[in-house]
Amino acid sequence: MSCVVFIQPFLELTALCNYLELTTMSMCDLEFLDKLCKSGTCIHIPGFPPMKTDDLPESSLLTALNGARFVYFDRRLHETALVVAHEEVKENIPILMDAGRLREGLDDLVKLADYVVCAARFLQAQDPSTEEVDVDKLLESLQTRKNGSTHIPTCISSSVTKLHAEGVGTLIDTTGAGDAFIGAVLYAICAKFAPEKMLCFAATVAASKCRVLGARSGLPHRTDPCLASFMQ
Repeated sequence: MSCVVFIQPFLELTALCNYLELTTMSMCDLEFLDKLCKSGTCIHIPGFPPMKTDDLPESSLLTALNGARFVYFDRRLHETALVVAHEEVKENIPILMDAGRLREGLDDLVKLADYVVCAARFLQAQDPSTEEVDVDKLLESLQTRKNGSTHIPTCISSSVTKLHAEGVGTLIDTTGAGDAFIGAVLYAICAKFAPEKMLCFAATVAASKCRVLGARSGLPHRTDPCLASFMQ
């Protein structure tokens, strides 16, 4: 569960967090947005008591996975998620993993995932030597490797690279941009988008969100003109 709270005084914020930490049964994330500074802070409330692997008996797990087309994990409760993931592998259920940044205990879970979305610093922790290149120059280099004799979508891979670009447009608030990207990837998997189309679609959704203050206000609807080319 997640929610967005517009709150300013520090004492009120601290009191609210303390209250939720003592009374919340399920874990949740709170987004605190500062309208004046146009900034946001995410606070994770783990819930009480914390979930353990023993809380998920095999019978309940099999019932939960019955009929599932794929399963999504964030980076919370990785020990319990790993138990679920092993069962999904047995059942041939695809796994989407939101790895975010590198955290202890995620390595084994990431190895079981079919799709992994992560922040740049996750890859940098894996390979600190990753160099930064301009996104337009990288695109030009990939286009030179394109097979001009075929008209079907193809995937041209590159090495792990950190990208930078000029002129990103109007940027108001990045709160929830990662979640917007993940949500769009989930939609794209269900809609059976090709990988190239899926990534462009997710980037467009996340970029649209960043043009409005708040985690949800800027999310485009399916009929939004900016998504029209993906829905054809």
